[in-house]
Amino acid sequence: MEHSYISGNLRVKIALSDSGAALAAVYDGKTTLFNGGGELFRVALLDLATREKSALSSLSGWDGTAADEGGVSLWRNGLRVRISLAPAVKDGFELTVSFENNMSDFSVYSFEYPRLWFAADADMSVFFPARSGLIIKGLDAKSEMRRGGDYPSSLAIMQYMALCLDSGRGFYYGMHDKSGGQKRLNFHKAEGAGDACIYAEYICRDACSPRNSQTLNGPLVWRLFDGGWYDATMIYRDFALKEARWIPEVDENGRVAAPKWLKRVQHWWLFSVGEDENANMDQLLKAEADLNLNESSALHVYNWHRVPFDNDYPHYIPEKPFFAAMVARLHDEGFRVMPYINGRLWDTRDRGAEDYLFTDIALAGATKNEKGEVFTETYLSKESDGSTVRLAVMCPSTEVWGAKVTEVLSEIFYRLNTDAVYVDQIASAAPKPCCDPSHPHPSGGGGWWPEAYDRLLMRTARTLPPDKAISTESTAEPYMRHIAAFLSWDCVEMRQVPAWAAVYAGYAVTLGRAYYSANDDVVFALTAEGLLFGEQLGWITPARYLEIEDRDFYRAMVLARAEHLEFFTAGRLLSPPAVCSDVPDITGETMCVKEYTIPAVQAGLFERNSDGRKLLIVCNCANTEANVELKSRDLPGGGKTLTMERHSVFTEIL
Repeated sequence: MEHSYISGNLRVKIALSDSGAALAAVYDGKTTLFNGGGELFRVALLDLATREKSALSSLSGWDGTAADEGGVSLWRNGLRVRISLAPAVKDGFELTVSFENNMSDFSVYSFEYPRLWFAADADMSVFFPARSGLIIKGLDAKSEMRRGGDYPSSLAIMQYMALCLDSGRGFYYGMHDKSGGQKRLNFHKAEGAGDACIYAEYICRDACSPRNSQTLNGPLVWRLFDGGWYDATMIYRDFALKEARWIPEVDENGRVAAPKWLKRVQHWWLFSVGEDENANMDQLLKAEADLNLNESSALHVYNWHRVPFDNDYPHYIPEKPFFAAMVARLHDEGFRVMPYINGRLWDTRDRGAEDYLFTDIALAGATKNEKGEVFTETYLSKESDGSTVRLAVMCPSTEVWGAKVTEVLSEIFYRLNTDAVYVDQIASAAPKPCCDPSHPHPSGGGGWWPEAYDRLLMRTARTLPPDKAISTESTAEPYMRHIAAFLSWDCVEMRQVPAWAAVYAGYAVTLGRAYYSANDDVVFALTAEGLLFGEQLGWITPARYLEIEDRDFYRAMVLARAEHLEFFTAGRLLSPPAVCSDVPDITGETMCVKEYTIPAVQAGLFERNSDGRKLLIVCNCANTEANVELKSRDLPGGGKTLTMERHSVFTEIL
């Protein structure tokens, strides 16, 4: 038996049998968007005795099913699932999921929302919220296509996806979870398949506990829209700025609590401390003098601590004996200083190859999986005996980790007198579904992880002078309340779009790109993209900067942002103009993509809060003159044509 739910042109059909339910189809009016009788949902059950997981599909295995005008219900021994469908706006539904788990021997570990299957055509694209936002194209390819990301992390910075059709219509798939709970977003097309799907999986609260009945945080929103990725992003922006718990206070000048110097930074150097105070200093001063800005750059400082990188964490103190004097000297030279620490990890052998404090102090505060095993991670670092460093992921809700991070931050801010501290990985690495019953949080998922980091960082933020700031890696949204700056270094993939800036410009600072492996042309293209995404520019080493042949062009892009600062700190990003030019794309290599391609001519459009004026910026990164045609609903007459010199920046206030 089939049951239909209608909201304007959006129509959802669910097929019920005596033992299961399927999502039969989703329509835009009479046009089928999604079809195929796929699962309405899937749950993962955790056997609390064996600690093994098993999958339970909506398609079969249920004792009964029912549907009414508000949704569908399925039940079996000890478990009842309800999916409510409420028309939210015209052409849109809010799907609210709740379940009653009366089982004493099983928990509901995770819940997978409906997989939406669609015919994968060449003219379609999928928006996926990794890095700054990505567009997935070429859906007719015969090879497998897959993109997944655990939210919140650099691989899923926000909680929505969108299918964009060549007709100019689109389908929005967003989880409006104001707590920022743990979930996984996915896009997948199998090898040789003509269909693809988007779906998401939610990690449940009390995932390691019996009888964990609950309503999942926030509804899943389906909505039809006209336009492309930017229009889908505006749907998410409206939710986030009105409802999300992580939004900081802003006024007409942007983020209220951000230090003025942080908002005004023109450029960042990536700087490594050597074995004495003078190491690398001459090169830094030479590069800064060559850049010749009207304000000094800021430094992101690595290797200031005595312990090796990614080893013996979190024992950053005592620092290298000359570092305090170096900070004072850098201040005298006009630089702002932001040293590195890690905000997640404790080395399991934290004094060379010796277990120094990990077992006695840190182990109790480390994250553990459903079997009680510590979540650990490895990178390229080695212990003193040559073995791989194994780092435990610490639970941000625990006192041992909160006290340690607060202690280290206090030492750096107050004794060493730095301007900011970079607390690595908080917004980059995904939360761990910790199941340690001694920790003060629900086991598994829910919104407790980012909320715990809020409480942890508040301990430092409460006493911080107004001219100091905390930053972190990548741009996952729910850490924004006490983190004023996000390092966008890994936004170096192809077909990126500025979705993060479209939502959060003015609410926090983003800074820097990773220039590893990039030739000069790619350096220019990444810098231009960063400028047009609203980022503070740089995060380049002085040595690499001095190798650039046309440093005047690099400097011109930095100055273009500095000269129009209010558009970035107290404005919003509008839909970027479509660009057509007669110069070839730039090719090269980045840290993420070995065969990297990006348009040589790029454009962006910003609107200032104070007066609604618009700023158009166009960058020609090609080595030749470019004839450029722009199209935008926000430009006078719908577009603009111009001829640009090689390596040039065009700005115009409208």
